[in-house]
Amino acid sequence: MEFTETAAGFRVVDTVGTTLTVETDGWRSPAPTAPSVETALAGRVDGPEEPVAVQTAETAGLRLPWVKLVVVDLETETYHPVTAGDDGLSLPAGRYLIRATTPVRLFVRVDGPVTVTGDDGAVIRFGGSTPMSVGFEPSADTPDTTVTVPRTVDGVARAVSTFGAGAELAGPDRSWPSVRHRPPLVQFGDETDVPSEVATAVDETDIRLRLPESLQTVLASASLAYYLDATVSVEPGTTPRLDLDGTTVSLGPDGPVSVGEGVAVQTGPVAFASRVNRLLERVFFGDCLVRGAGPHGDPVAAADRLSKAALDPDRLYDAPLATRAEQYLAAPLAPILADLPEWHLSLSVGPAYRTMDVLSRTVHTLPALVPPRGRRLTAETVARGGVAQTDGGEQRGGAAPSPVTQGPPADPVEPLTPDRPLDTAESCDAERSSKPDGRVAAAHDHGTIHGWCAPGRPVTAFDAVPAGFRNRDRFVDDDDSPLSVLAVAGADDHGELPRVVDQYGRRRERLGLSVETLTAPTVADLARAFECGVDLLHFVGHREPGGLVCADGVFSPTTLRESNARTFFLNACGSSPDGVSLVERGSVAGTVTCRDVLDEMATSVGVTFARLLAHGFSVAGATRVARHRTVVDADYLAVGDGTHVVSQSDDIAPSQYRIETLGDDSVAVVARNFSPDLAGAQFYNERIVSDGSPRLNGQWRRCEMTTAELDAFLSNNNGPFFYDGTIRWTDDIRRELL
Repeated sequence: MEFTETAAGFRVVDTVGTTLTVETDGWRSPAPTAPSVETALAGRVDGPEEPVAVQTAETAGLRLPWVKLVVVDLETETYHPVTAGDDGLSLPAGRYLIRATTPVRLFVRVDGPVTVTGDDGAVIRFGGSTPMSVGFEPSADTPDTTVTVPRTVDGVARAVSTFGAGAELAGPDRSWPSVRHRPPLVQFGDETDVPSEVATAVDETDIRLRLPESLQTVLASASLAYYLDATVSVEPGTTPRLDLDGTTVSLGPDGPVSVGEGVAVQTGPVAFASRVNRLLERVFFGDCLVRGAGPHGDPVAAADRLSKAALDPDRLYDAPLATRAEQYLAAPLAPILADLPEWHLSLSVGPAYRTMDVLSRTVHTLPALVPPRGRRLTAETVARGGVAQTDGGEQRGGAAPSPVTQGPPADPVEPLTPDRPLDTAESCDAERSSKPDGRVAAAHDHGTIHGWCAPGRPVTAFDAVPAGFRNRDRFVDDDDSPLSVLAVAGADDHGELPRVVDQYGRRRERLGLSVETLTAPTVADLARAFECGVDLLHFVGHREPGGLVCADGVFSPTTLRESNARTFFLNACGSSPDGVSLVERGSVAGTVTCRDVLDEMATSVGVTFARLLAHGFSVAGATRVARHRTVVDADYLAVGDGTHVVSQSDDIAPSQYRIETLGDDSVAVVARNFSPDLAGAQFYNERIVSDGSPRLNGQWRRCEMTTAELDAFLSNNNGPFFYDGTIRWTDDIRRELL
C-alpha cells in the first residue's frame, strides 16, 4: 500500500488501486511518542491483526468523506458510533481507537479529547496538535493457501468444507462483508492436501451438509457451506439435509424451507438450489438483524420487529451459529424478510469442475448458486430481437438496422430444465465463437445482479467467463499506483470521446485518477495500449469482421500475448467476441455490444456507463443501468467478473434513486446504496430524511418532500435517478420537475 503526503493531508492507494484521501489540520511526521495503533488492534475482532502502511504524526484533526465512524474507549471498551446526520460526538480526554469504514479502512490511535462533527464529511478534532498513529486495511485480499483435492464429487465436497476458513468470526458479526475473506484456492490432484493453517482456521461449528453424490448439488451448496462453516459430505442416494448440532433439517420437499416463487417443481437440482438459497437468506439476514445487539453496528431497520418473531437479539448475539440457524428457521421471519432487500447476486453454474475456480473467488460475497435455466435462442430469434432505430441514425457497424422488436422472442426455444441439465462434459470455458448462435435467455428468480457461468452466451445476465475471476488476482500488485483510464477513439472521430473523458475527469482530484486519450490508433498502437496496462480502456469506434477498426487496419485481441487492461468498454458494433478474447487473455471484466447499435444510442450508453463506473458501480451494475438508454436490453453485455468495481464510490456503495411525483408540489424519493460485493453492509444515506435507522446493502428507503426540498436535495446529488421509465441526471430532473 502506498502512503503519500499531499498539500492538504495524505492519500493512500492499496494494491488494487482503491484510494482514500484525507485532509489534516497540520501534519508533522513522524511522532516518536505516538500511541501504537498496532498494539491497540492486536487481538481485536473489529480490525486487522496487522494494519499496513502505519504512520505516526502530530496533527490537530482529520477530515474524511462521510462514512461510518466508531470511536472505541479503550479504558471501558465503550463503543461510540457516529454517522452523517447525527448530532456529533464529544468525548473527554482518554485512550481511543477510531475506526472509519471507508473502501480502505482507516484506524487511528490517539490519547486526548475527541470530537466528531461535520455535514459534508466527517471532521475529527483532538483539541490541539496531538501525537497519533494511523494504520489501514486494504480493500482486497488474496489467499496465499491452496487446497488440493481429487477431481471427484467427493473431492469437491472436501474443498467446499474448507471454504468457511475465510470467515473471521462465528457470531452474527460474520454478516459484515469486512470480516468475510476469500477462502483457500482449489486445485485438483491425485491426493487430498489441506494445509494445516486452513484446517486450523475452519471452526468446529457442529454443522454438516449431507448431500447426494451430485456435482451440481455440491456446487449449489458452496455459499451456504461458507457462511455456516459447514462440513460437506456426499453419499449416493441420500436425501439432502442439514445437521445443526443434533437437529436435522431436511432440504427436500418435506423440509421447512420452500422453493420460493418462480420454481414450478419441488424436486431436482433447481428445487434443491432454491431451498439452499432461501435457507442462506434466512440465516444471513437473521444475523444482520441480530448483530445490532452487539457493539459493532447500529440496529438496522426492521430489527425492532424481532420480538414479534419470538427472537431475542441480546441472547442470540452470543449463541453458537448452529443455535442461531435453528432458531431463525423455526421463527416466523417471513414478514420481516419481505421488507429486507432482494438478494444481491446470483450465479448460474453448470456442473463443471472448472466452476471451482469461480466459486473459490466469489463465495465470500455469498452469491445464490443455481443450475443454468433458460431458453436457447435460435439465430433467427436473436436477429428479430432488433436494433434500436431512429430517423437516419448512423450505426457503429455497416449493416442496415433490423426491425425493432421489444417483446419477448416469439420462436420456440429449447428449455434448460432440471430434467435436462447441460451436458456435464461441456466446459464453462468453452470457446464462445464455436457457438455463434448459442445465445441463452437466462432465467433466474434470485438476485439483483445475475451471472451466467455455463455454456452459451446470455442475454439477460452477465457472461461470467471464468478466466475473469482468475485474472482479478493478476492485478493485485505492489506498485499501488492510482487508477488509470485510457479513452480511445478509433479510425473515425466520435463525439463520445470528450464526453467520456469529462466524466472520468470529474473523479481525477478525489481519486488521483489518471485520464489519457488516444485517437485514430494504428493496429500496433491499440495492441500496445492493451498490453502495457491500464485500469480501464474505453474504446469508441467501429468494428468489422475480425476486430476493431484502426487507422491502418483491423485489430483482433486474439493476436495479443496478454491483455493488461484490467477492464474495458468496447463501444463498437458486435464487439462481444473481442471482449471474451480480452478476458481469456488477462482482463478481469468489460462491457461489449452484441449487435449493431446506432451511433446516437451508443454515445448515450457510453457516456452513462462512464459516469456510473467512475462513481463506483460494478461493471455489471453499470451495464445494467446504462442499458436503460437502449431500446433492446440485449444490445449490451458485461463479460468476465461482472461484480468487479473499478473506482470506489464516496458512499462505499453507490447511491441510486427513484423519483415519483405525488402532486403539484410534492415528490417521493426512494433511495438505496448497492454493490454486489457488499452483502451485509449498512448505510444511512443522510441526503434524504428518514427514520434514522441504517438500511442494508440494496434496501430501499422512501422519503416524501416538497419541490423546494427536492431542489436542495438535488444540490447534493448527482444521481442516477429513475424517473418516468428512464434514467436521468440532476440537470434533467431540475428541468422537468422544478
